[in-house]
Amino acid sequence: GYSVRSGINYVDYNDNQKRYPKLSAHWFKSFLKY
Repeated sequence: GYSVRSGINYVDYNDNQKRYPKLSAHWFKSFLKY
């Protein structure tokens, strides 16, 4: 689906625009590792 990472919050437009700050933080840490 269509998803956008904005700031710290992870916004999934395919899931009723729910925000997952924990998932975003986890993704951000993984991104920093690489």
